[in-house]
Amino acid sequence: MERLAMSALLKWKEKEHRKPMLITGCRQCGKTWLMEEFGRRYFEKTLKAD
Repeated sequence: MERLAMSALLKWKEKEHRKPMLITGCRQCGKTWLMEEFGRRYFEKTLKAD
């Protein structure tokens, strides 16, 4: 699952005119982890609002 979701995020990131992304899913399925890991791997700076 990680590879599938991460590849979808990479595809979104590489678009020249990308729109905001809305990530949905059931409780405790890894949405927050996925976004934190994506930010850590592919962006220089990230922000986490608690």
